[in-house]
Amino acid sequence: MARGPDGGHREGVSMPEAFGVTFVGGLQTTRADPAGGARTLFDPAATVTSAQVLEAIGFDQAILVYSSYSLDPFAIAATVASHTERLGLVIALRPNTAAPTAAAKSYATIDQLSAGRTQVHLIAGGNESDQWRDGDFIDKDARYRRMGEYIDILRRAWSSETSFDHDGEFYRIVDYTPKVKPFAGVPLPISLGGSSEAAYRVGAERADVFALWGEPLADTRGQLDRVRALATEAGTAGPEAYMISFKPVIAPSDELAWAKADALLERLTAHRARARPRGEIARHVGLPGAEASKRILRIAERGAVHDTALWTEPAQATGAIGSSAALVGGYDTVASAVAAYADLGIRRFSFSAYGGLDDYIEMGTQLLPRIRALLDGHGA
Repeated sequence: MARGPDGGHREGVSMPEAFGVTFVGGLQTTRADPAGGARTLFDPAATVTSAQVLEAIGFDQAILVYSSYSLDPFAIAATVASHTERLGLVIALRPNTAAPTAAAKSYATIDQLSAGRTQVHLIAGGNESDQWRDGDFIDKDARYRRMGEYIDILRRAWSSETSFDHDGEFYRIVDYTPKVKPFAGVPLPISLGGSSEAAYRVGAERADVFALWGEPLADTRGQLDRVRALATEAGTAGPEAYMISFKPVIAPSDELAWAKADALLERLTAHRARARPRGEIARHVGLPGAEASKRILRIAERGAVHDTALWTEPAQATGAIGSSAALVGGYDTVASAVAAYADLGIRRFSFSAYGGLDDYIEMGTQLLPRIRALLDGHGA
């Protein structure tokens, strides 16, 4: 059961599956600007193709990202929903960009269009400069308090049968009439993540799914323990599931995978030198909101490879802007590494690719079946 605004339990949240193993992938949604400019151009054909491929090769959900410069995730979700049958839609949103009642209607509309395949992913914002681009200047702890209030309003909009008022720290609503409901008529699942105490607390109290960036097993266990402890302190059951993000670099053998990793590191380093102004990465890491970046960079200082396959040098090459930990190895090596995280209680795995659709096809045909077989053997 999931959490309600009063810290207790609530029934009836619409979950896409019964928390077996779930794989989340990314979509190819953009095309190059033919004029050579810096515009972000939507590529509907590529979006549909990548969504259909993900669905066909065993991914359960696709995440639709949000940033100040990315395409509108709701428009992409509508496109994908109209051309797929089973693929779940994890739609990311920063609370500062839409009123909670407006967001509740947008999510519910997409969920009706997709016949119940929608999940909410809320982002408090770890990159201060990108928050500022969207006109959001409150501090990180306040952003997480705002997120908690936002979640309460979303769930009330989806569950209330009568008009309601709300007078909180961040939002004041008078006589909202909730008529637009999700497909199943119950609240949608809500995920969120972060690596700060504020993130752990709101996740423990309100999230259905709590998301983590990839870190070594011991560090990941520490984060899970903290969320669970805060849930106990708050008197809630805590999140029903945990998700972790990696960028797999895989090949038929460990040797071939590490050769790919070496070539990848050269490209990342060259791109950093070519595309990022001097000092940008250092400024990002020094910002107060970038706790997850700081964590993975501190981990990278301890060594380039952790456990059996976790590779942290990409974080150093990119400044850990976004999830940047990779799992490197042969198909069986990486599958075993993922299974070790499942042993910690994680059942959702978000895999992004350094390359294009071919990387996802390799994951879907070679990696995902091996992970599922291992987890079946573990009784997951």
